[in-house]
Amino acid sequence: MARKLFLLVISVLVAAIGNSTVLSATDEPLVTGISSRGIVNTVPLPEPVPEPKPVAVETPSAPMAGLNTVTVNYTVTYQVSSAKEYNALANNLSYADIYKFRKMVYGHNSANLLLSLSYKNEGDVITVTEGGVSTQYRIMWKHEMVKISDNDLQDILTGQIYAMKDISWALNAYDLALETCSGYGNTPYRWVLFANKV
Repeated sequence: MARKLFLLVISVLVAAIGNSTVLSATDEPLVTGISSRGIVNTVPLPEPVPEPKPVAVETPSAPMAGLNTVTVNYTVTYQVSSAKEYNALANNLSYADIYKFRKMVYGHNSANLLLSLSYKNEGDVITVTEGGVSTQYRIMWKHEMVKISDNDLQDILTGQIYAMKDISWALNAYDLALETCSGYGNTPYRWVLFANKV
C-alpha cells in the first residue's frame, strides 16, 4: 500500500514538472461554453459637463426679456428755461404739469404725472413726448435718494451725494434724467432714474 501511494505521489510530481502550465495561473483564463449572443458592451459614461449659463442678449430696439414691456408715455407740458426759473418753481410745482429742465424730466408722483416711475426698473422702456415728438428711452439706472439740501441728493444705497445741477445734466453720462418723489406729502425721498435713447 505504501508503494502504491509513493508511485501516485511520484506520478503527480512528474506530471506537474513535465507540464508546468497545469498548476500555474494564467492572466487570460480560457472560458468555454458561453454564447456571446445578447451580451452588451458596457461603456462608462463621460463626466457630466455643466451647462453654460444663459447670456442675456440685448436688442437695442426691443425691451429686455422678462422686464416690464409696457411703455408708459410721459408728456412734458412745461419747459423750464433757466436755473433761476427752476429755483423759483422748486417748491411750487403744479399737479397738472410734467417739467423739463436741461436733460431732466420731473414732477409730482401723482397718478396723472410721474407716479408710475416708482414701478419702473432698469431695462424698462419709457416714452417721453416733448412738443409733439415722442422718443423712447431705456432706463439704465434707478436709485432712491434723500434730499439733504435744496441743491443735493444723497443715494440711500451708496451714500454718494449728487448735486441737482449734475442730475439736471443727466450726470453727463446719460441722455435723460427723471425725478419724482418717493412717498407722499412733504417727503425728502426721491426716485432718480437715468435713461438712454433706444
